[in-house]
Amino acid sequence: MFKFGKMREDEQRAASNKKAAQIQKDKDAARKARSAHSANLRVLRLAKEAEDKKAADIVSAEKDAAKAKKAARSNAA
Repeated sequence: MFKFGKMREDEQRAASNKKAAQIQKDKDAARKARSAHSANLRVLRLAKEAEDKKAADIVSAEKDAAKAKKAARSNAA
């Protein structure tokens, strides 16, 4: 009788370990998916910031050119 109880215990422990391993795999997969999503969002944000900086630099250069042109006209007059 003891032998059968021990076998049942071992089977239950093995099933429990298998379930725990599957849960861990699922958690790892979800963690990787969140990490990939965050990395993608970071790349998009950095690209947008670079684009915005480039646009701001262009606007600033245009303003500086307009000021220089205005100053040159006032000096010439």
